[in-house]
Amino acid sequence: MAVLAKSLPGFFPILLALLHALLDKNLHAPWAKQSRRWIYWAPFLLVPLAWWGYLFLRYGHEVFVVYEVFVVYIDDFLNPDGQPTDITRVYRSLKVYFIDFIVTYLPWIIFTLLGVQIIVRTLKSSGTDSRAQAIAGLLIGWIVIVILAGCVKPAQYRHYLVPALPAISIITALAVVQTVKQHVLAWVPRVVGLLTIVVPIFLSCLPVKQDKTTEKVLAMRNVLTDRLPGTAPVPILTLRTHPDHSGYVLERDRAGSIFFFGRELRPLTVSDVNAERSRGGVVLLVPTEAFPMFAEEIGLNALVESDVWVLAETKPRRVHRT
Repeated sequence: MAVLAKSLPGFFPILLALLHALLDKNLHAPWAKQSRRWIYWAPFLLVPLAWWGYLFLRYGHEVFVVYEVFVVYIDDFLNPDGQPTDITRVYRSLKVYFIDFIVTYLPWIIFTLLGVQIIVRTLKSSGTDSRAQAIAGLLIGWIVIVILAGCVKPAQYRHYLVPALPAISIITALAVVQTVKQHVLAWVPRVVGLLTIVVPIFLSCLPVKQDKTTEKVLAMRNVLTDRLPGTAPVPILTLRTHPDHSGYVLERDRAGSIFFFGRELRPLTVSDVNAERSRGGVVLLVPTEAFPMFAEEIGLNALVESDVWVLAETKPRRVHRT
């Protein structure tokens, strides 16, 4: 999970171990047996740390910019570096991590909300066993950590909630069991076991659906590898400029370029592109929605088109000699 996420979820094993030990009042030596089982996962933290070390050696400190929580959050609202200067991120986080998630997982989300109510009631009850309260606090903390880790990223995607799904599933199952009673679910393990065998066989027989977006991005990467030396930054046409008329791009575009192409972005304004055209053709990225407007104006030929970017090439400007 940590290798796939390449982010804060890599620290979940030790964070959850400490959280559970704190809530269960076992944060002292000798540690309880249950807590030690969590701590045994700590060596696996070397896996994401090794991955981050590789990224640092290849791309430098820029790969960690999205994890500078307070700086990124302040920049998102105050710094004119391309991030939105309003509450766009707050709205996007609420929409992706709450509204979209709730709509997607209907009707199960109803049981999740009932489970959250049971968990909160357990935490508030003074007569509840301390171990049950610790488990309830662990589940809530688990989900909160994942949401916070997703909110501080420059872009928000629903798959950032994947590490929280085990906790959400446990809370949902708690409400389901208490609602329909245990004896009604006696047949569930048999059905799950049968589906575990049947579903993979069925899915393996289906034709593989090609992801066109992935194909386009890979094609762009191949062209950039052929046209640009080493890890040279990718030129990108932008209409966003600082007061000194220098161009800039959004942080999510920079992160996307590093992720997909392994390269930084080099923002170019229209005047910059025209200046470079006089010295030869330029291969650059153009936002898809802006491409039709500039294709004729600055002479762009589309090489690869996707939903987000168009990889285009400019023709050298002809110099008329007298």
